[in-house]
Amino acid sequence: MASLSDSRSDFLFRSDLEQVAPFVADLIRWEEERQARKLIMIPSESSAPKAVRQALGSVFQNVYAEGYPPLRMTRDPEERL
Repeated sequence: MASLSDSRSDFLFRSDLEQVAPFVADLIRWEEERQARKLIMIPSESSAPKAVRQALGSVFQNVYAEGYPPLRMTRDPEERL
């Protein structure tokens, strides 16, 4: 039987934004509509394609990677990695 803390963490980590924070989900929807209606000429506010936004919001957000892999990893065959 799952404990109460397990069900809370499951709710936080597996639920959609709409369930966890409906107001934030609404804000995102409204901002998406606003950006679609207007021509924004500020370079720092340029629109990213939907596929890029989906990738940025994926599980890869949880991975920290910077720089190049160590030489030992680049010399190993791909199957070993």
